[in-house]
Amino acid sequence: RRPHAHPFPQSHPAAAAPTKTRRKNQTTQRKIMSAIPMLDKIARAVLSHDNSVRKEAEKVYQNLREKPDAYLAEVAKALAGGAAELQTRIFLCIMLRQDVGAKSAVWRGANAQTKAGVQEVLLGLVQNEKNRVIRRHVCEVIGRLASHTVAKRQWDALIPVLENLCTSQYPEHVESGLHIAGVLSEYATNSVVKMLPAIYKVIGKCLNSSQASLQVAAFKATASFIMALSGKAQNTFSGLLPNMFQSIARLAKAENDDALCECIDEIASLLSFNVQMFRPLARFIIKLLAETAAHKGLEPGTRRTALSLIVEFAKKDRAAVKQVKDMSSTVIPLAYSMLSNVNEDINYWGSQTEERDPDDEDFGMGWDTLDYLACYIGGSNVMVATWPLIESSLSSKSWVQRHAAICAITAIL
Repeated sequence: RRPHAHPFPQSHPAAAAPTKTRRKNQTTQRKIMSAIPMLDKIARAVLSHDNSVRKEAEKVYQNLREKPDAYLAEVAKALAGGAAELQTRIFLCIMLRQDVGAKSAVWRGANAQTKAGVQEVLLGLVQNEKNRVIRRHVCEVIGRLASHTVAKRQWDALIPVLENLCTSQYPEHVESGLHIAGVLSEYATNSVVKMLPAIYKVIGKCLNSSQASLQVAAFKATASFIMALSGKAQNTFSGLLPNMFQSIARLAKAENDDALCECIDEIASLLSFNVQMFRPLARFIIKLLAETAAHKGLEPGTRRTALSLIVEFAKKDRAAVKQVKDMSSTVIPLAYSMLSNVNEDINYWGSQTEERDPDDEDFGMGWDTLDYLACYIGGSNVMVATWPLIESSLSSKSWVQRHAAICAITAIL
């Protein structure tokens, strides 16, 4: 026999069987590896401005999803291996979030082995992924998948990983852990409830962190738990409200517009959920938001967001806001002063017919604030606080000051 020759003739069944199996496995591996550049092409085509190209890509992608096991294996390979382009990985995360839902035909059609493989890849990504954007998308996918698997004991491996993330020494891990915990708060299973004391401790620590990303993650997680829990557990997390507003003060001082707006949006959601929680802190809240709105180092849109939250507070709880002296001594004068922030010539100002972007002008911020506050806490209350300023402005030689006085009267009445 020649060296290295096969011990059986090629026609022998014992030789044909392993060769056939080996070839099948190799074919499967080639398909998966070739699918990664194909997914890159699909992602680029889906983002194309050409409608025909985009529709064709969507059609191809839908065809892939008709074979759940092969499709999920390919997606997991692309995400885990990092072979795909960044925009492709983001695209796959967004699509995967839809595909792992409880009612998704893709997830329901996959076998247990495929599902376990996807779960393993997701847990590996949330712990080891370097790209923050990908990590955040992965957290969304994990939260969506965990919402219908943890309670059924179909993903027991997630809870230990979540505990490790929340107590990790690495900020990116803690941020991811709080992100997932916030999503899971809506599904307060026994496993999640047992973690509440540890999560509460981590949130309190992160709210006092100097890192904006941790503050925002803690902010969102706190809001999620307050709205999801009830009774004693809800009261416990509601006790973090002062810490949340102190975090807002730090972000404003650091002039971090993006993080600040995210946090204010969470407070707005809590106001709509239960405004009574804020009554004991009404004076502190309004004073802080007024200082934020007056901060010249912040973008106009951010300052407008702070003023809008004061207006929203007044809308939700008129009685509490009326009693806050800072409304007449700080907020209303601040809104009035914005009416005089006109850096244009009188001829240009009067002849301009094009509508201005309110997010770029203090003038629009001041007008809207006076207008809405007059509706919510009473026009007479706003006029009493504003009238001394109006009288002074009407006697001014500056057209800007006289213009501000007339606009204030118009807005209030």
